[in-house]
Amino acid sequence: MKTENMKTYLPYFPGFYESELSYLIDREDEQREENGDPAISDYKAARLALSQVWIDALNGELGTAFEFSELWSPREYNFGTDKLYVTIAPADVEKLRQYHGSAELGRIIAEECKSYDGFISFYSDDPTDDEWTQPIEDWGEPQFSLLLRAMMDAEMDTERLPGLLLSGRFDYKFTEALCNL
Repeated sequence: MKTENMKTYLPYFPGFYESELSYLIDREDEQREENGDPAISDYKAARLALSQVWIDALNGELGTAFEFSELWSPREYNFGTDKLYVTIAPADVEKLRQYHGSAELGRIIAEECKSYDGFISFYSDDPTDDEWTQPIEDWGEPQFSLLLRAMMDAEMDTERLPGLLLSGRFDYKFTEALCNL
């Protein structure tokens, strides 16, 4: 079976509403004000620049080559936050394939797809159901995002992910991206 590029959204992306990334923009604006420089005028460009750096930093941690596809923002932030979509090349799809059917993915499916009062899942919470055992090329973006989450959970400390990317060896790249606007 020939593997093709896949598109999905990144799990654990904090978005730009009251998040570490929005605070970076605020801090840059404060720094510019202290220096007498003009504030950031194009927040869309700032969000796109930080999104690209987030992808680059994640690629650096995972050894992947995800490419920016789009940044989706909700009209209102009361029910959700921004989603960062990426295109995943065939070589990285093959890396992800090893998590298909894994215990880690099964745990995530059971956790994330369980219906409860006020929420009815579109997907079964049983990882042995047909929708989860079919080839990943037939999966939708939410399913593929859960597979990506399984890989990330297995290969990195996702509880510390924002700190890892924003305060670790990539921190200067976030600041640099904003300085270059």
